[in-house]
Amino acid sequence: MQLSRISGALAAPDDFDAVFGIYESALPAAERKTRAELATLLERNDYAVIAARRGKQVGGFSVIFLPDQNTFSLLEYLATRQGCRGQGIGQALFEHALELSHGRTLLIEVEAECGPEAERRLQRRRKRYYERLGCLTFESVSYKMPQLNSESPPALDLMYHPNGMDTSISKDVMRTWITRIYSGVYNRQIGEPTIEAMLQDWPANQG
Repeated sequence: MQLSRISGALAAPDDFDAVFGIYESALPAAERKTRAELATLLERNDYAVIAARRGKQVGGFSVIFLPDQNTFSLLEYLATRQGCRGQGIGQALFEHALELSHGRTLLIEVEAECGPEAERRLQRRRKRYYERLGCLTFESVSYKMPQLNSESPPALDLMYHPNGMDTSISKDVMRTWITRIYSGVYNRQIGEPTIEAMLQDWPANQG
């Protein structure tokens, strides 16, 4: 398997087409940016778009937000092509995201368990997948993503992989991280009442 970063003028159109095809088929509409918005990430220094290839076929991809001068990164998207699942592609992409995030805690937005039982089974399976990779959930964070399009955003849990970093994260640090995600990932400003509502269950003894 070959993992390669696709960016700017170096991005082959076929690579981006393949990534976008997986993106559209694997992710619900409420979580998707437009093709043009995804393409702009190839030009940004604070993003890495990684394609995983077996032979000539792109079998999966990841998108990692790596804000400058910060102590966290965000695994914004990770998906594999239908028919290529169960072959270790997702795990390889995740481990590569940890390497790219050296010196940072890696955050992951994961669908929370809600809705019909069939959806809950899929949501549990995704969350357990990340737990097997060493991820934990911020139980005291009621995380909300902004609305990206006409679809209402899904309920999400915010998970993290310590990645060798200190896990004693303060409320002020979490507030800074969420604010940076909103501005850098979603191009939104988050109001103080919104972020305080997300952190209202933060334990007093954790700062």
